[in-house]
Amino acid sequence: MSLRIDAHVLLLPEEYTAELDRRSLLSSPLPPWSPELLDELMARHEIDAAVLSLSPPGVWFGDGPLAVELARMVNERTAELAPSWFGRIPRASRASRCCPCRRSKRRSTR
Repeated sequence: MSLRIDAHVLLLPEEYTAELDRRSLLSSPLPPWSPELLDELMARHEIDAAVLSLSPPGVWFGDGPLAVELARMVNERTAELAPSWFGRIPRASRASRCCPCRRSKRRSTR
């Protein structure tokens, strides 16, 4: 038996999109998203598993503390949803590890 894996499924938690909208950080509307819509999409296309990542525009808007706040918000919501996706959506890297504000604080060991 073979598995159908979608390697590029986008996450748009409601809390995240509401915060971007509240801060006027959206240049255009984002598409509707919910865990139920994701489940329907996966069922309709017979997708067995998916790799989930945060949709653009991401968390970086030139403001380090805001990026950390948005990354934490997305990570916490994803963690809440994870048990219902067990086995279907493996945990991807955390958004806060990709944040440029975090990288700038690291020291190179080379």
